[in-house]
Amino acid sequence: STGIKRIEGYKDALIKNNIELDEELIKTSGYSTNDSFNDAKKLLTYKNTPTAIITTNPKMLLGTMQAIRISNLSIPDDISLITIDIFKWMELSTTQLTAVALPVVKMGELAAKLLIEEINSDGERIPRKIILSTKLVEGDSVKDIRVKTD
Repeated sequence: STGIKRIEGYKDALIKNNIELDEELIKTSGYSTNDSFNDAKKLLTYKNTPTAIITTNPKMLLGTMQAIRISNLSIPDDISLITIDIFKWMELSTTQLTAVALPVVKMGELAAKLLIEEINSDGERIPRKIILSTKLVEGDSVKDIRVKTD
């Protein structure tokens, strides 16, 4: 459900900004670095090469970075890169990556609390929808394409 919501958010952002949706640019890669590498390579060969890629897990990020590197493209000059969640190894990148920081500690606490409630319940399940806030951590992996006025 999270992936579906992310795609819906992407589409909503395009609509709000009067940007035409190109379904071909939406890739739902598997969870392997190789899948993401192959999908990113395909994206980078399209006639209308995307100006940005958003990845949603560490393996997808690695595969995408590899595809960008072997395509001799530069982040952010040639393509912007954003990821969801912050991974310790991202510090090794020469480009500080822009990321959507997830509240992973809070997510873990809530998961444990809900599991304990489930274990202690009489079998009756109460459906819940919990939405936690995220934070955009701006790095230098996104090209500023705003029109400058003097």
